[in-house]
Amino acid sequence: MIQTHSVSVSAVITNADNEILLIDGLKRGWEIPGGLVEHNESLVSALHREVFEETGVYIKNVIYKGFFHNLRVNTFNFLFTANYSHGNLQNNDECRTVGFFSIDTAQKMVLWGNFWDRIYLSLTSENFIVEF
Repeated sequence: MIQTHSVSVSAVITNADNEILLIDGLKRGWEIPGGLVEHNESLVSALHREVFEETGVYIKNVIYKGFFHNLRVNTFNFLFTANYSHGNLQNNDECRTVGFFSIDTAQKMVLWGNFWDRIYLSLTSENFIVEF
């Protein structure tokens, strides 16, 4: 039996006002930007690519924080924090809206599954592993 898995990356990106960058995705609503790692692509390179593709911005000061492992479907989501560097926010075919929001506002907006837990742990912890 061939085992398969998928690997994704996402980041809690903050601006100079300590607001969090969120996208309003077509499938899951508000979430942090990220996506699948492509074949022969590093985690950090994938993160830079996905953030730019989804939001139109560039990031700096990328720090690994931990990962979530969905045991049922064997997916790994590696989480990072980063700072906004430059670029203009832009919507695209993957998300309806992109914007920076206060942490309190973001907590009320991010409703899908354990997505808020991913943000909270990325902001408050290091080297976490969550299996579910």
